[in-house]
Amino acid sequence: MEYQIRRAQPADLEGAVSTEELAMKGGGYLRDVAELFFLDRRGSFLVAQAGEEIVGVAKYTLLHDGSAWLETLRVRPDWQRRGIGRAFYEAFVARSHELGVDTMRMYTGVKNVASASLARLFGLEKEQVYREASLNLEGKAFGEPVTGFVQVDPQRAIQLLEPAKEAWKGFMILNRTFYAMTPALYAGLAQEGKVYEDRETGSKMVLGNRFLGRRSLQIGYLGGDLQKCLDFARQEAMKAGVPRVIVMFPPEDEKLQGLLEQNGYEVMASDLMVMGGKLA
Repeated sequence: MEYQIRRAQPADLEGAVSTEELAMKGGGYLRDVAELFFLDRRGSFLVAQAGEEIVGVAKYTLLHDGSAWLETLRVRPDWQRRGIGRAFYEAFVARSHELGVDTMRMYTGVKNVASASLARLFGLEKEQVYREASLNLEGKAFGEPVTGFVQVDPQRAIQLLEPAKEAWKGFMILNRTFYAMTPALYAGLAQEGKVYEDRETGSKMVLGNRFLGRRSLQIGYLGGDLQKCLDFARQEAMKAGVPRVIVMFPPEDEKLQGLLEQNGYEVMASDLMVMGGKLA
């Protein structure tokens, strides 16, 4: 049976969610973010349709720096290895050319050979590897109040975060969306109220979510007094009533990983890599 790639419509939601859950073995988040995906007219929320059925989904998103982020590419198991993933990439490239976008990125597990091989067909190569750690807050007490952190404006965010680019390996990650560290990103995050500074300790952090704010609170970056940063993130998550804090960090940072583990974070067993490339 043939299939077609087209823009998703609200009527496709149940089929798209079913496809994601089958591809992810029962897990997923598409239902919770679908409204955002449908409202994004600059990007593209796509489905693969075969007959009356949705058999694949994928999302193309523009980030703060003007690059394209390729995400939520899922193909129903019984339709895999039929070229649907490649067809989605071809649609992504076409959309990039329409918009004048010259860089595309995605992420995958370092052991996911199939996903990485498909990305390489379209010129994407490994840029960096990151490690994820998660703190479960169920049953945890608030502890001592953490004070001193304030949100900063875009100009101050640029001053604070640009010097951290090299040590943090060039990307900040919120909800597994890998943002290239650029002044445009820092300013955008500050406008969204996600950049904080504690002048007394010289600490700074990026704290917030791209989406799924009820599931977790994301740390995009932390520097300075790392313990105070972790305490502040925990406090803000508990105030918001979310069940966990998540941070992705360069695996070379053994000091941070040790501190995370001391604070009860569980470190993910397998790392994730961001792949990117310039369009021809």
